[in-house]
Amino acid sequence: MKDGIMELSYDQMLHRIQWVRDLVSGEYTQGCSSLKLFHADGTCSHCCLGVALEHIDPDSHLLMRESCGTTFSVGVNLTKDLLILGMHEDEQGPLMRMNDGGESFETIADEIAYATERRVQINDADGVGWRKLAPAGFARVWLEALDALAPTE
Repeated sequence: MKDGIMELSYDQMLHRIQWVRDLVSGEYTQGCSSLKLFHADGTCSHCCLGVALEHIDPDSHLLMRESCGTTFSVGVNLTKDLLILGMHEDEQGPLMRMNDGGESFETIADEIAYATERRVQINDADGVGWRKLAPAGFARVWLEALDALAPTE
């Protein structure tokens, strides 16, 4: 971060774009309190950070634990893995609170896309609350604009 502006490499931008795509894709079932939770019926759910880590490296971030017949994941080195996205440790808390507080993947994707576009960190100044900054639907419009700028073959 320099002068309040988040600096992202080209690869970090690509990872963030894919993360937003994954969150709005409908391919992931949202869960909470675990990066990835395997259910007894064979399905699994992810928190928003778990979706990001699935794209980065689906195996490296998971330490599987079993409790009462449920298998769940624990971040082994979450901060290191999330640096691949250009995400700093103080951004994890707000995202966890959004996810576990009931905000949809779509809303979380809006915030990630908005912060990425404006090059600001996702944070909550008081460490407790979180202010919604992005307009509803921002992520989908942002992705459409990026797709329109992509070179065609």
